[in-house]
Amino acid sequence: MQHLKPEGNLHFFVSGTGGKVRRIRRGPRSLFAKSALGFAVLEADGSSLKMTFVDKTLQPLYEYMLKK
Repeated sequence: MQHLKPEGNLHFFVSGTGGKVRRIRRGPRSLFAKSALGFAVLEADGSSLKMTFVDKTLQPLYEYMLKK
């Protein structure tokens, strides 16, 4: 699970755990990086987008809100 620094107005969120926890290293563009079993939830309306990484126990690991 990663959130990389945006390029211009484009944010990069990666949710690809693949069913196995692996060692992950934060890179220079990493705002968040964690290897965990879980998933991403996107909530959007006309004025915002909220992205949440959630672990297998349903606990939020990271949240980020983008406003229009």
